[in-house]
Amino acid sequence: MLSQFHGLYTFSLACKRNHLLELQYNNSGSLKMATKLNLIVFSIVMLHHLISVQMHPIHAKSPAPQPHPPQSQPHHNSSQNGTTEGSLQLQECGPRCGHRCSNTQYKKPCLFFCNKCCTKCLCVPPGTYGNKQVCPCYNNWKTKLGGPKCP
Repeated sequence: MLSQFHGLYTFSLACKRNHLLELQYNNSGSLKMATKLNLIVFSIVMLHHLISVQMHPIHAKSPAPQPHPPQSQPHHNSSQNGTTEGSLQLQECGPRCGHRCSNTQYKKPCLFFCNKCCTKCLCVPPGTYGNKQVCPCYNNWKTKLGGPKCP
């Protein structure tokens, strides 16, 4: 509904529950109510976007890791096997990472990054947390922000 009264234009918008919301333009064209409404709608859209981004993280694909050439190493005793850099075989990464990530509440990301680190470094530190000093490659691989990449 459009009506003109002493230089004021009144627009009526139907809202939910059949209420009418009147927006008034003055001669300079300012829309105080419309600006507030636009700000509210924009805030809701941005909030929805932030929530959806947090629910579905974006993972960039990384190039396929290249296995290290076999190195001649002295025999390790069974308690040290896999805890020094290059001492694991690729097929041993899964079970070692399964144990490493057994106490975390974030199993999928832990297993993903642990396997990625194990494939590159061919070692997984002993235990479920810490002990990274025994595997320098595992310990020194950092994210873009400088945090630890390997769990």
